[in-house]
Amino acid sequence: MPTMPLLRSLLLPITVVLAWSGASAQVLINEVSAANWDMIYLGGEYEDWVELYNAGGSSVDLSGWYLSDDDAQPDKWMVPAGITIASGGHLVIVCSGKNTVITGMPHTSFKLTQTEQEYVVLADPTLNIVSSFQFTQPTQKNHSWGRTADGAAGWSIFLTPTPAAANAGPSAYYVPVPVLSPAAGGYGGPVNVSIAVPAGCTVRYTLDGEEPTATSTLYAGPFNVSATGCVRAVAFSGTPGIPPSFIETSTYFINEVHTLPVWSIAAGADVLMILNNGGNTTIAEGNIEYFDAGQNLLDESLGEFNEHGGTSNSNDQRNIDYIVRDEFGYDDEIDHQLFRGSSRDNFERIILKAAAGDNYPGYDGAHIRDAYVQSLSQVIGLKLDERSYEPCLVYVNGQYWGVYETREKVDDNDFTEHYYDQPGERVDMIQEYGSIWADYGSTAP
Repeated sequence: MPTMPLLRSLLLPITVVLAWSGASAQVLINEVSAANWDMIYLGGEYEDWVELYNAGGSSVDLSGWYLSDDDAQPDKWMVPAGITIASGGHLVIVCSGKNTVITGMPHTSFKLTQTEQEYVVLADPTLNIVSSFQFTQPTQKNHSWGRTADGAAGWSIFLTPTPAAANAGPSAYYVPVPVLSPAAGGYGGPVNVSIAVPAGCTVRYTLDGEEPTATSTLYAGPFNVSATGCVRAVAFSGTPGIPPSFIETSTYFINEVHTLPVWSIAAGADVLMILNNGGNTTIAEGNIEYFDAGQNLLDESLGEFNEHGGTSNSNDQRNIDYIVRDEFGYDDEIDHQLFRGSSRDNFERIILKAAAGDNYPGYDGAHIRDAYVQSLSQVIGLKLDERSYEPCLVYVNGQYWGVYETREKVDDNDFTEHYYDQPGERVDMIQEYGSIWADYGSTAP
């Protein structure tokens, strides 16, 4: 009689579904960090990561499960075969974009972006989303979001993340950002700056570009800004256990008249060391604001500064690389059309170029030759990977640094996506400067 074999064939898929259902109920996204700037070394880099936790009483084979940063596309990356998570165990998945396994640690095909309110979703082999998390609010660098305790329903930030270990030491979210008034921009005379102090807090501020600390000047009432400069402020809670706010930065241009867009850099001594002396032995962080010629604020972000170029950095006017860092929790790119010759309006990296080789003193530097050639090639459609150009002005901590060129940076993911419709990791981008290396692509580290 065929009844028993038929019954077995019907029960088998039901059993598999029930097994998946039970496993799905016990595996959770437990901790997430898109702000791992320089704290936890994973697979040769400081990468984004997701921690899974198995709240069940048995191990779970995650082969064929999925992890994604898009709730509308849960199957973005499949967990490789042979990856299991023990009962009560933790599994760290590195979100590096490398799509590989390094020293037993799986790496996804995507990275995380916390300032775009991305999702992280875990789906079982049937594409049923079993656990999810959304970055509704970003964290400051080196912090994480995690369940208040392993497997708990509530989430907190962690000032000391705990990948591959039990969640411990949860914190309340940061103090609200203080609001400066008037708004950053150009003014025809001195301005009185006031700061809205969050309830139960104090505000500390600086006027020299340095990040405010608990020992910086205490805000006690409106103060006068009579010359072009930067105000940076941080709010500190009077309640223990609540971390300080993000930094608020505003540049005030006093009696300045310009006909070009303006970049204003607000940064501490580490950035000034790089910009003045070259070299980048330390990571230099700072704020950048972008203003139109009328000194109206168009965009701003917090990121990383590096020197740009080689011998040209022996000139008095230095070239500057700037990278927007999503890890810092402010933004992941500059969202503005910077160049009249290009429709591109997303920039993770830019160069503030002081004409480089066309700026050597004593060599009849014209300050425009390279920009002219690049622009001409662009206008006549030679398609030679030109770097768009726009003249601009640069201020550093309120000090005028002169006329610069805003230039595209080719090793920018947004560059390849705009001009080639390909993310950087899908383009073999080979660089040469003293040696040869791959920044992106099949041979990249």
